[in-house]
Amino acid sequence: MGVKCAVCTQSMEFYRRLVTSRDQSGSKTAIIAVGRDSRTDLTDHLLHHGVKVDYTAHVEPDSGFRPRLTPTLLLIDRARRVLNVWNGKLSAESEERVLSSVR
Repeated sequence: MGVKCAVCTQSMEFYRRLVTSRDQSGSKTAIIAVGRDSRTDLTDHLLHHGVKVDYTAHVEPDSGFRPRLTPTLLLIDRARRVLNVWNGKLSAESEERVLSSVR
């Protein structure tokens, strides 16, 4: 996620639906926004677009975290294993798969 990422901003409506869908289902899946911007800037950007995530995290450029595209969505289980990855602007079909994954 990045505050200057055009695709991230274009995806905000989907992120709002993702949070709402998760909340309505009663799922305990945490939604975490990770980016190279400060946590404050990232949180402010999300809230400006009506998206309230559970956590935000700042990643230093030299951290080794190198997503292929921005935004990148990861589904991670309790054992911290990556179960699925979605990159870039998602199609309607891919958005539905993400939504079903967090319900």
